[in-house]
Amino acid sequence: MVILNTPGDTIRAEASAGSAITVTCYGLETYQGVETYKKLGQTQLTGSGTQDTIYTVPASTSSLCTLIVIANADSSNRTVSIWHVPNAGSPSNSNVLFKSILINTNSTVVWNKGEITVLPAMGTSGYSGYSGISGYSGIGTSGYSGFSGKSGYSGYSGKSGYSGWSGFSGYSGLVPLPASYGSCNMTANATTTTVVTAGTYYKIAGTTVAGTLQNFTMPADNRLTYTAVTTQDFIITANVGGLLSNTAGYLTVRIAKNGTPISTFQTRVQDNAAWQETNSIEGIVSLTQNDYVEVWITHTVNGAIVTPITLQLVAKIISGIGTSGYSGLSGYSGASGISGYSGANPGASGYSGYSGEPANNDPQYNSSGGISTTTSVTMVSKVALTFTPSSAGNYEIYWSAEYTIDATNRQVSAQVLYDTTTTIMGPIYYQPTTAGNYMTLSGIYRVNLTLASHTFDMQYDSSNAAATASIRNARIIARRA
Repeated sequence: MVILNTPGDTIRAEASAGSAITVTCYGLETYQGVETYKKLGQTQLTGSGTQDTIYTVPASTSSLCTLIVIANADSSNRTVSIWHVPNAGSPSNSNVLFKSILINTNSTVVWNKGEITVLPAMGTSGYSGYSGISGYSGIGTSGYSGFSGKSGYSGYSGKSGYSGWSGFSGYSGLVPLPASYGSCNMTANATTTTVVTAGTYYKIAGTTVAGTLQNFTMPADNRLTYTAVTTQDFIITANVGGLLSNTAGYLTVRIAKNGTPISTFQTRVQDNAAWQETNSIEGIVSLTQNDYVEVWITHTVNGAIVTPITLQLVAKIISGIGTSGYSGLSGYSGASGISGYSGANPGASGYSGYSGEPANNDPQYNSSGGISTTTSVTMVSKVALTFTPSSAGNYEIYWSAEYTIDATNRQVSAQVLYDTTTTIMGPIYYQPTTAGNYMTLSGIYRVNLTLASHTFDMQYDSSNAAATASIRNARIIARRA
């Protein structure tokens, strides 16, 4: 999902040609504590050189964009780039979401909370008979083959024509390869990373703990290595929070592939010795066997010392990669006989199978949009999500919130607990440079749940009872992985 927590933030897009690509965004707007699910914006793109605005965050409003639909109605393949542009900013490589992604002719690409599904062009009908309905791509059971049409009755008097052949049933979408994913985490780290030369990137140092791994290993700290033989595209997410040694210049965080930082996947932080909020990066990276990803940093000041207190690195395969089935060929009607005709009711082509309905992701959700405050120096709950899975298995937990404190010499902290005792985020500390300025925190965690009631609880506190901590727009989402 894309978090737009500042009025004036925009989602913009540019296509390689005009009057070909339409981009539609759906999501959630929060205004004065009231949440509204809606279509955020829809625009047919002008073309190369113009970054059209799809959506702008209204005044006194924060938004979540959870679904982006990109449709190519043209007869040629086109490319599209999409940016999340801060208020008063402009599109650049530092805020790009998708860079020059290919949209095939008459096809649609759907980005749904990090998962990408491609809906190709539908098959065209042949002669004498209806073309089969092409299968929907995605995870699900294999489609049923179509029923062949009935053969026509032979003509009277003379040589009867041949009845048309029934169309071939379409091939159901290719079954996606087994899921591949991995994660590693760092909490309460005290190991520093020194940027000896300004502008040179260095791998974040410290001990990481491996999370759930499927076709991935963690052979070294801050490293996920892909082990499957098939090249695949992955969504790579990194969340980093910590301390800086000085208050001048900027810190930049990048995802690195095989030891090389990727310039299009980065986030930048203005230096602040008390910096502890989580900064997130997300991008799509293609991995072949034994490729690996890591998190690297640099600084604009020589000798800057960074203490990454928390780090989370997640790799997840882009699901729904099966191709949709080919529509069946409609049968040709037979040649008519001498002084006769080819027979009534020539066979219509069978309907192609469909690849199955998408799997039930068992979505769960809870939120608390209003402002809550506390002076407690021990953690208190802001919002909790309690549910029993429909069946045991892996679930992904997403969370986000905005928090602050009314003093510049105090800190507010937040954490997320799993079933009361297990910490899956934090504590993440934030000390504002201006009292009352809100900071956004967010994260994702993958966990194997048993068939029992489970609770995920977002909590916060103040570092001193003389200061008031505040939190708002807190949300927790769980869904089957």
